[in-house]
Amino acid sequence: MRILKTYFEKKKEREMEEEIPEILYHVANMLSYTSIEEVINWIASREGEIGRRFLLVNRKIKNGESAERALLELRESVRSDFIKRAVDMLISECRTGAKNSNMLREVAEDMQDMLQARREKTASATVEKYTLLIAGTVIVPLLLGLMISISHNLSSAELGDFALSSVDSAIIENSILGSQIYIVEYAFIAALFIAIQEGKSENMLRYLIIILPSSVLIFNLAQRFNVLQVLS
Repeated sequence: MRILKTYFEKKKEREMEEEIPEILYHVANMLSYTSIEEVINWIASREGEIGRRFLLVNRKIKNGESAERALLELRESVRSDFIKRAVDMLISECRTGAKNSNMLREVAEDMQDMLQARREKTASATVEKYTLLIAGTVIVPLLLGLMISISHNLSSAELGDFALSSVDSAIIENSILGSQIYIVEYAFIAALFIAIQEGKSENMLRYLIIILPSSVLIFNLAQRFNVLQVLS
Protein backbone atom coordinates (compact mmCIF):
# COMPACT_ATOMS: atom_id res chain seq x y z
CA MET A 1 0.00 0.00 0.00
CA ARG A 2 2.83 2.38 0.82
CA ILE A 3 4.44 1.77 -2.58
CA LEU A 4 1.14 2.53 -4.33
CA LYS A 5 0.66 5.67 -2.27
CA THR A 6 4.15 6.92 -3.14
CA TYR A 7 3.57 6.11 -6.82
CA PHE A 8 0.32 8.09 -7.00
CA GLU A 9 1.84 11.01 -5.08
CA LYS A 10 4.72 11.20 -7.55
CA LYS A 11 2.30 10.92 -10.47
CA LYS A 12 0.26 13.86 -9.14
CA GLU A 13 3.39 15.94 -8.63
CA ARG A 14 4.55 15.19 -12.18
CA GLU A 15 1.20 16.49 -13.43
CA MET A 16 1.65 19.61 -11.31
CA GLU A 17 5.16 20.16 -12.68
CA GLU A 18 3.84 20.28 -16.24
CA GLU A 19 1.64 23.25 -15.29
CA ILE A 20 4.29 25.24 -13.40
CA PRO A 21 5.87 27.16 -16.35
CA GLU A 22 2.49 28.35 -17.66
CA ILE A 23 1.44 29.40 -14.15
CA LEU A 24 4.67 31.32 -13.52
CA TYR A 25 4.32 33.19 -16.83
CA HIS A 26 0.80 34.20 -15.86
CA VAL A 27 1.84 35.12 -12.30
CA ALA A 28 4.62 37.33 -13.70
CA ASN A 29 1.96 39.34 -15.54
CA MET A 30 -0.48 39.38 -12.62
CA LEU A 31 2.02 40.74 -10.09
CA SER A 32 2.24 44.02 -11.98
CA TYR A 33 -1.32 44.89 -10.97
CA THR A 34 -2.44 42.63 -8.09
CA SER A 35 -1.40 41.14 -4.73
CA ILE A 36 0.14 37.77 -3.93
CA GLU A 37 -3.13 36.75 -2.24
CA GLU A 38 -5.00 37.31 -5.50
CA VAL A 39 -2.35 35.31 -7.33
CA ILE A 40 -2.87 32.40 -4.91
CA ASN A 41 -6.63 32.74 -5.35
CA TRP A 42 -6.22 32.52 -9.14
CA ILE A 43 -4.02 29.39 -8.93
CA ALA A 44 -6.57 27.85 -6.53
CA SER A 45 -9.27 28.30 -9.17
CA ARG A 46 -7.44 26.04 -11.64
CA GLU A 47 -8.52 22.45 -12.22
CA GLY A 48 -6.41 19.47 -11.26
CA GLU A 49 -4.04 18.70 -8.42
CA ILE A 50 -2.26 22.05 -8.40
CA GLY A 51 -5.58 23.86 -8.05
CA ARG A 52 -6.54 21.57 -5.17
CA ARG A 53 -3.24 22.19 -3.35
CA PHE A 54 -3.53 25.97 -3.69
CA LEU A 55 -7.17 25.82 -2.66
CA LEU A 56 -5.94 24.51 0.70
CA VAL A 57 -3.41 27.36 0.84
CA ASN A 58 -6.18 29.84 0.04
CA ARG A 59 -8.41 28.47 2.79
CA LYS A 60 -5.61 28.76 5.34
CA ILE A 61 -5.09 32.41 4.37
CA LYS A 62 -8.82 33.13 4.69
CA ASN A 63 -8.74 31.49 8.13
CA GLY A 64 -6.13 34.00 9.28
CA GLU A 65 -2.84 32.30 8.42
CA SER A 66 -0.25 34.42 6.61
CA ALA A 67 0.33 33.75 2.91
CA GLU A 68 4.00 33.08 3.62
CA ARG A 69 3.24 30.48 6.29
CA ALA A 70 0.61 28.75 4.15
CA LEU A 71 3.05 28.56 1.23
CA LEU A 72 5.82 27.21 3.47
CA GLU A 73 3.48 24.42 4.57
CA LEU A 74 2.74 23.65 0.91
CA ARG A 75 6.47 23.55 0.18
CA GLU A 76 7.05 21.07 3.00
CA SER A 77 4.28 18.78 1.71
CA VAL A 78 5.80 18.15 -1.75
CA ARG A 79 8.86 16.20 -2.90
CA SER A 80 9.33 17.81 -6.32
CA ASP A 81 12.20 20.29 -6.62
CA PHE A 82 10.32 21.96 -9.49
CA ILE A 83 7.31 22.69 -7.30
CA LYS A 84 9.50 23.73 -4.36
CA ARG A 85 11.32 26.21 -6.58
CA ALA A 86 8.06 27.71 -7.86
CA VAL A 87 6.67 28.00 -4.33
CA ASP A 88 9.96 29.60 -3.22
CA MET A 89 9.39 32.33 -5.81
CA LEU A 90 5.96 33.05 -4.33
CA ILE A 91 7.36 33.00 -0.78
CA SER A 92 10.05 35.47 -1.85
CA GLU A 93 7.31 37.71 -3.23
CA CYS A 94 5.50 37.53 0.12
CA ARG A 95 8.65 38.54 2.00
CA THR A 96 9.94 41.31 -0.26
CA GLY A 97 6.96 42.45 -2.31
CA ALA A 98 9.49 43.13 -5.08
CA LYS A 99 7.14 42.04 -7.89
CA ASN A 100 10.10 40.64 -9.81
CA SER A 101 8.24 39.64 -12.96
CA ASN A 102 11.39 39.29 -15.08
CA MET A 103 12.90 36.72 -12.73
CA LEU A 104 9.64 34.75 -12.71
CA ARG A 105 9.67 34.64 -16.52
CA GLU A 106 13.30 33.48 -16.55
CA VAL A 107 12.55 30.72 -14.05
CA ALA A 108 9.47 29.71 -16.07
CA GLU A 109 11.57 29.53 -19.24
CA ASP A 110 14.27 27.44 -17.52
CA MET A 111 11.65 25.04 -16.17
CA GLN A 112 10.02 24.74 -19.59
CA ASP A 113 13.36 23.77 -21.15
CA MET A 114 14.09 21.27 -18.36
CA LEU A 115 10.66 19.67 -18.68
CA GLN A 116 11.10 19.34 -22.44
CA ALA A 117 14.50 17.69 -21.95
CA ARG A 118 12.99 15.35 -19.38
CA ARG A 119 10.14 14.38 -21.73
CA GLU A 120 12.65 13.52 -24.47
CA LYS A 121 14.80 11.52 -22.05
CA THR A 122 11.74 9.69 -20.71
CA ALA A 123 10.56 8.84 -24.23
CA SER A 124 14.00 7.48 -25.17
CA ALA A 125 14.26 5.49 -21.93
CA THR A 126 10.77 4.05 -22.45
CA VAL A 127 11.69 2.79 -25.93
CA GLU A 128 14.88 1.17 -24.59
CA LYS A 129 13.01 -0.35 -21.66
CA TYR A 130 10.29 -1.99 -23.75
CA THR A 131 12.82 -3.10 -26.37
CA LEU A 132 14.72 -4.98 -23.66
CA LEU A 133 11.53 -6.37 -22.15
CA ILE A 134 10.20 -7.64 -25.49
CA ALA A 135 13.59 -8.98 -26.57
CA GLY A 136 14.23 -10.75 -23.28
CA THR A 137 10.70 -12.04 -22.82
CA VAL A 138 9.76 -13.01 -26.39
CA ILE A 139 12.24 -12.50 -29.25
CA VAL A 140 15.45 -14.06 -27.87
CA PRO A 141 13.85 -17.21 -26.36
CA LEU A 142 11.60 -17.63 -29.40
CA LEU A 143 14.52 -17.53 -31.87
CA LEU A 144 16.70 -19.83 -29.78
CA GLY A 145 13.84 -22.29 -29.33
CA LEU A 146 13.03 -22.31 -33.05
CA MET A 147 16.70 -22.81 -33.99
CA ILE A 148 16.93 -25.86 -31.74
CA SER A 149 13.61 -27.15 -33.09
CA ILE A 150 14.78 -26.79 -36.71
CA SER A 151 18.14 -28.42 -35.92
CA HIS A 152 16.46 -31.36 -34.18
CA ASN A 153 13.88 -31.82 -36.94
CA LEU A 154 16.50 -31.67 -39.71
CA SER A 155 18.57 -34.33 -37.95
CA SER A 156 15.49 -36.51 -37.53
CA ALA A 157 14.49 -36.05 -41.19
CA GLU A 158 17.94 -37.07 -42.43
CA LEU A 159 17.97 -40.23 -40.33
CA GLY A 160 14.41 -41.22 -41.17
CA ASP A 161 13.42 -44.21 -39.08
CA PHE A 162 16.86 -44.42 -37.46
CA ALA A 163 17.37 -43.03 -34.00
CA LEU A 164 19.66 -40.09 -33.37
CA SER A 165 23.22 -41.06 -32.55
CA SER A 166 24.54 -40.42 -29.06
CA VAL A 167 26.74 -37.64 -30.48
CA ASP A 168 23.80 -35.89 -32.15
CA SER A 169 21.68 -36.27 -29.03
CA ALA A 170 24.48 -34.84 -26.90
CA ILE A 171 24.88 -31.87 -29.24
CA ILE A 172 21.17 -31.08 -29.10
CA GLU A 173 21.06 -31.50 -25.32
CA ASN A 174 24.08 -29.22 -24.93
CA SER A 175 22.46 -26.68 -27.25
CA ILE A 176 19.30 -26.71 -25.15
CA LEU A 177 21.30 -26.34 -21.93
CA GLY A 178 23.46 -23.56 -23.40
CA SER A 179 20.38 -21.71 -24.65
CA GLN A 180 18.69 -21.99 -21.26
CA ILE A 181 21.79 -20.60 -19.52
CA TYR A 182 21.93 -17.75 -22.05
CA ILE A 183 18.23 -16.96 -21.50
CA VAL A 184 18.72 -16.82 -17.73
CA GLU A 185 21.79 -14.58 -18.10
CA TYR A 186 19.97 -12.32 -20.55
CA ALA A 187 17.01 -12.04 -18.18
CA PHE A 188 19.30 -10.98 -15.31
CA ILE A 189 21.17 -8.46 -17.49
CA ALA A 190 17.97 -6.99 -18.97
CA ALA A 191 16.31 -6.68 -15.54
CA LEU A 192 19.43 -5.06 -14.06
CA PHE A 193 19.84 -2.64 -16.98
CA ILE A 194 16.20 -1.51 -16.83
CA ALA A 195 16.39 -1.03 -13.04
CA ILE A 196 19.62 1.00 -13.33
CA GLN A 197 18.10 3.05 -16.15
CA GLU A 198 15.18 3.93 -13.87
CA GLY A 199 17.58 4.72 -11.03
CA LYS A 200 15.83 2.11 -8.86
CA SER A 201 18.02 -0.95 -8.41
CA GLU A 202 15.38 -2.47 -6.12
CA ASN A 203 13.14 -2.89 -9.20
CA MET A 204 15.49 -5.50 -10.68
CA LEU A 205 13.69 -8.37 -8.94
CA ARG A 206 10.32 -7.14 -10.21
CA TYR A 207 11.51 -7.14 -13.83
CA LEU A 208 13.31 -10.45 -13.39
CA ILE A 209 10.05 -12.04 -12.19
CA ILE A 210 8.40 -10.80 -15.41
CA ILE A 211 11.17 -11.68 -17.88
CA LEU A 212 12.59 -15.00 -16.66
CA PRO A 213 9.46 -17.20 -16.38
CA SER A 214 8.03 -15.82 -19.62
CA SER A 215 11.26 -16.35 -21.57
CA VAL A 216 11.69 -19.92 -20.27
CA LEU A 217 8.08 -20.75 -21.16
CA ILE A 218 8.37 -19.34 -24.69
CA PHE A 219 11.71 -21.11 -25.23
CA ASN A 220 10.25 -24.47 -24.19
CA LEU A 221 7.20 -24.00 -26.42
CA ALA A 222 9.32 -22.87 -29.39
CA GLN A 223 11.74 -25.81 -29.23
CA ARG A 224 8.77 -28.22 -29.35
CA PHE A 225 7.25 -26.47 -32.36
CA ASN A 226 7.86 -28.37 -35.63
CA VAL A 227 8.68 -25.59 -38.08
CA LEU A 228 9.51 -27.95 -40.96
CA GLN A 229 6.15 -29.68 -40.69
CA VAL A 230 4.33 -26.36 -40.93
CA LEU A 231 6.40 -25.25 -43.95
CA SER A 232 6.10 -28.56 -45.82
